[in-house]
Amino acid sequence: MQVTVRIVVLFMIVTILTIFVGWWTVPLVGAVWGIVAARETAPVMTAAAASGLAWAALLGWAALRGPIVELSQAVAPILSLPNWGLMGVTVLFPMLLAGSAAMLTNAAKQKRK
Repeated sequence: MQVTVRIVVLFMIVTILTIFVGWWTVPLVGAVWGIVAARETAPVMTAAAASGLAWAALLGWAALRGPIVELSQAVAPILSLPNWGLMGVTVLFPMLLAGSAAMLTNAAKQKRK
């Protein structure tokens, strides 16, 4: 399967599960992807990229519906971040969750062989 197709499929899965189930499905999807795609090229990067894109899309959707910029300007100084920092952390968080879960399960599967 082509890398672009894998990212799009994972993007859709992460987006739908995040909306209907919750944020904790991101590492679950990453872990399952690490097992399923162990033989594919760069399963860790694929899981991380798809999760980051999914949450960036969700953040964009939320920005259309609410005052995301005002929230970021209010919360970012509390976290010692620039105004755009909260949005960056919001996208980085699922990338790290999915990527590390995929890495752990991929490594565990490779070790069993």
